[in-house]
Amino acid sequence: MRHLSKSAARAILPVPVDSASWLPALAKSKFIPVGANVPSLDDLAREGFVPVRDAIPTVAVFGVTTWPAAQTREVEAIVHAVRHACATAGELQLLVLGRGAKEAEPLLRDRLAGSSVRLRVEGLCSEREISVRLAVSDVLLFVRGALSSRRGSGLAGIACGLPIVAYQGTETAWPLTQAGIVFVRQDDLVSLGNQLSALLLDRKRRLDFGARNRAVFREWFSWGRIAERWIEALGAARSGAVRQEKRVVGQMNTGMNTITALPVSRSVPQAQTPCARPITVLLYSTDFLPGVGGVQQAVAQLARGLLATGNQPTVVTKTPAGPFNDRDLTYRVVRNPGFTHLWRLIGEADIVHLAGPAFIALMIGLLRRKKIVIEHHGYQAICPNGLLLYAPRQAACPGHFLAGQYAQCVRCVATANGWLSGIWQLLIMFPRRWMCRRVAANAAVSQHVELRLQLPRSHTVYHGVPDLRAEPISLGVSSSPPVCFGFVGRLVEEKGLMVLLEAACRIRQRGYDFRLKFIGDGLQRARLEELVLQNDLCSEVIFMGSLNGEALRRATADIAAVIMPSITEEPAGLAAIEQMMRGRLVIASDIGGLSEVVGETGLKFLAGNAEQLASCMERVLQEPGIVNEMGIRARQRSLELFSEPCMIEEYLDLYREVLG
Repeated sequence: MRHLSKSAARAILPVPVDSASWLPALAKSKFIPVGANVPSLDDLAREGFVPVRDAIPTVAVFGVTTWPAAQTREVEAIVHAVRHACATAGELQLLVLGRGAKEAEPLLRDRLAGSSVRLRVEGLCSEREISVRLAVSDVLLFVRGALSSRRGSGLAGIACGLPIVAYQGTETAWPLTQAGIVFVRQDDLVSLGNQLSALLLDRKRRLDFGARNRAVFREWFSWGRIAERWIEALGAARSGAVRQEKRVVGQMNTGMNTITALPVSRSVPQAQTPCARPITVLLYSTDFLPGVGGVQQAVAQLARGLLATGNQPTVVTKTPAGPFNDRDLTYRVVRNPGFTHLWRLIGEADIVHLAGPAFIALMIGLLRRKKIVIEHHGYQAICPNGLLLYAPRQAACPGHFLAGQYAQCVRCVATANGWLSGIWQLLIMFPRRWMCRRVAANAAVSQHVELRLQLPRSHTVYHGVPDLRAEPISLGVSSSPPVCFGFVGRLVEEKGLMVLLEAACRIRQRGYDFRLKFIGDGLQRARLEELVLQNDLCSEVIFMGSLNGEALRRATADIAAVIMPSITEEPAGLAAIEQMMRGRLVIASDIGGLSEVVGETGLKFLAGNAEQLASCMERVLQEPGIVNEMGIRARQRSLELFSEPCMIEEYLDLYREVLG
């Protein structure tokens, strides 16, 4: 298989490429999942089917292994989970259907004897009957090994919009991790029963999980989307033009622990070809230089790249210049234009590129019938505060707006800004989302964001960063200074910095010597400094303020691992991408687009879990060799997916497709 993948033009995998560690040619590999072999809930709805659930909650099991040893193990797991759920959540029905169901029935009845679980065994059914039965169930229990994107019986539950409790394994990866699935460690029967009980008791969570599964199915596991991905993989884009595949060949110098990238087909041309007319692009960003942040940086990079390729970008922003001199920029910048001026600027552009769904600019663009591309670097199209952070609990929002739970949205905004502001922010969401659905294209900064927004004509275009020079870290020498960890970003509540400080306290209590740098500034800095004093961490923790360019490079030179402990669904994690490009190990919350960009090249922990974060930090202290090893993999991933030329070319492809 390794030999064949090297000589093949494409290697198609039914699991994410990162899961196939044996595969040497990542650059020409593509992930295309299999689909469900039963009709989806959408298919049933087109026939007029409306699911009506029984009064008694139903736990469905689709398929049981017939091999005796595996059958016994699966039956024990099923029985333990449903018995525990029955004792906790009340009377329930266990529905077992598909292959192996009839063979397992005697053992199931024997193990469930004396319980109040109602057992219903259907056995083999037609595809439609399976879908109907799954659609009226409450939860799918999947214990036939670990769930992955090539397990059709698990995908059937996703197709039918059914919340799932399943085992996880090495192939359990995105996009399943963004679906409505609760994962537990394989053969952890206690967690299996607890999670099944919790899901049966929480109706709102089940509804949210069902909606997420339907969205994941439409985007990834429906046969139409699978066919489109095959067409793209075989060389033809949906527009009919041949697209170039992302290809980066990494050459590793094992002696120096560095990666030399050889771009094959994703480099940006230095000048526009004579036959192509320059594209006039208006880049509208509410926030821009001299402000500091990922949006400002991404817009500036895109403007430079468009100009370098012979196009005509103009940046329009509300940010005042202050001491910043716009003449130092090579492209045109217009600040604080009035309504009439903005109307004229938008009218002159071929493409209106909005860095976020800015209301006035979006409205003018639609009124003037312009081709609009919205770059979604946040969740403003589905969340009044744009963060998917539920303020009353300071926890990730399950998606109250899309679920129609508008009172929760008002309560969230009112926590910080009052009830009038909460009502206004909710009301403005409806026309904003309506307009987002009518633009020429929606560009998400990660596939997680694309999936979350559920907008038509969506594309994923990752942030691009310059090819920052990698500098290996030397650890494990007895005379070396303490291992240094670092955080780079804004010091605000949603970044989870309280969790990081708590993890630091735990590491110090275990007797480790280390340093922790906070690079950045924000509203939470004073509170963090106060906590450092209270916990006597002054000798371990350093606050360095906001840094850029060479100052940032010097400050991060001795950092072994960059920690990104966000408690909200980060859209992409630009700071993490930059550090990965520098060859740094990233320790990140396993949440949102941040988890997606890090992939398998970093260490992850459950968002908000200080103990898991402390364990990741402890691993770095105990196994210093992983710093350079995983840093090399992180840099290779950045060169393949997050290079600046790649971002520029993908936006140009999108503009050309929109313009026809």
